[in-house]
Amino acid sequence: MLFYIQITTSFILPIFTVNLSNTFNLNESTIALIFTTNQLVSAFTAVLAAKVATVSRRRWISALGCLIITLSIFLMGPSKILELPNSFQLILIAMFVNGIGLSFVFIHVTPEVIRSVCEKKGIKVGSNTQLNERASTLFEFTFSFGQCVGPPIGGAIADNIGYRNSMDVVALFSVICGLVSIFALLIKK
Repeated sequence: MLFYIQITTSFILPIFTVNLSNTFNLNESTIALIFTTNQLVSAFTAVLAAKVATVSRRRWISALGCLIITLSIFLMGPSKILELPNSFQLILIAMFVNGIGLSFVFIHVTPEVIRSVCEKKGIKVGSNTQLNERASTLFEFTFSFGQCVGPPIGGAIADNIGYRNSMDVVALFSVICGLVSIFALLIKK
């Protein structure tokens, strides 16, 4: 799931920035403010996601986050498939929704990375330098991998089929990843 989030996020950012500049004639400062708002929403809703995590399974919260992110991608396009109008207000709503989705996904990531490293390497949970190093390495690897893979793929797809169509492609990819995640959760039950 972490690979999915890193790749889709890094896929979207470069082409989304160009679209905001070209379609709405926004300057760099305004675009930066839009991205800052997205991250502020994510930071503040992380508290809500953490509270929900105390009464629900983290993996289900993460799956919910993926569905919320999928909705935001359809809104960010805005989706041609859903015949949404191309409006600046809709894109602002998309960034707000995306921030919520990111917080619900990432509240699950750190504990899951730690659990995964412990299981695969036979490390006891607790204050352990080896555990911290391996978990940090895994997180950094997925982040860097997403940053290397996402932008060139996003740029190539957007160059060939256009911005809005490429956002529909990544949204449909997100739907597939979300359904696979939910199916995997149901099988594990």
